[in-house]
Amino acid sequence: MKAVIVCHLENDLRNNFGEAKKIPLEKQTFEHVPKLLNWIGTLKIPITVSVMAGGQVGNRLLLALKEKNVKIPNNINLGIHFHAENFTNSKWQYEKPLELPAYENYYNQFVQSLSIKPKTVVFGKWKVDRQAYPLFAKLGITHDASNILPRGIINPPANINGLITVPGLSYNGQPVNPLTRLSDFLLTKKIISRYHNKNLLLHLAFHSYDFFSPQNPTHWRGIKKIIFTDILSQLKKHNVEIVNLENVNSGKNETLEKMPVPLLGRLFQLIGH
Repeated sequence: MKAVIVCHLENDLRNNFGEAKKIPLEKQTFEHVPKLLNWIGTLKIPITVSVMAGGQVGNRLLLALKEKNVKIPNNINLGIHFHAENFTNSKWQYEKPLELPAYENYYNQFVQSLSIKPKTVVFGKWKVDRQAYPLFAKLGITHDASNILPRGIINPPANINGLITVPGLSYNGQPVNPLTRLSDFLLTKKIISRYHNKNLLLHLAFHSYDFFSPQNPTHWRGIKKIIFTDILSQLKKHNVEIVNLENVNSGKNETLEKMPVPLLGRLFQLIGH
């Protein structure tokens, strides 16, 4: 087994009358971003950080990184995270993909703001837009880490229309995020312990705000750090190599079609965790 870890870098999450949701454009902040990037730098492992552009953030996160001169640690590879939602009926909703000129515009703003040509892409909401692949290939983007397949748990990378697609860890067609559900955490640990000797590529993905309180976007949620470092400890214990997303090849990796969720994980699923 090898592993690739991708962080979707987005805006702060706030709490609105008990429901965690993203705040309107004019009130958005990015206070947690420098803290998270600095912490990732201390981990000394390769992590791809996919910077959000478009949708509810537009180019504001790119500009904030540039204006604040945020230092990017050496173990981080930057990619671009395209969003396409619009503010409709008092909430952000995905309706259709970005137009091709919008993709290219945000790509150019990424390069201008961060002085890096991204080689990797992640689509927001896991809404893959293969119509954009020819443009991405022309721009030098080589990998897409957005695919959540309807079947299987770990699916191998594949070369599709000139891009290498790297499917995320999933269960019953839903993305698995060990930071947001205890059942996902237990499932991830079981996969590592049981299948680390297999020729699998484990793609773990999470959002930057997962580590922070919705009430205070600069306040760490300590339990999330514990969960994440426990996953990293499991990978290290079983000698699972962590690789950069842009270095993944569409080789002959195996597929993990199915496995039972651990008993405790099933219980947490039943209660919504």
